[in-house]
Amino acid sequence: MVDIQKYSFTMKSIDDAIILRNHIINILGQADLEENNKESRQSHFRSILQA
Repeated sequence: MVDIQKYSFTMKSIDDAIILRNHIINILGQADLEENNKESRQSHFRSILQA
């Protein structure tokens, strides 16, 4: 249960939604910068899909 709390986001307010949106934008940006490293890029997209 501790891992779930550590790696999850709440959606109880607009501020929570903004934090989640910014996290997704950040992960997509990292994946874009690492376009030459296919394995790392796929890892970033997997983390978004699991969110």
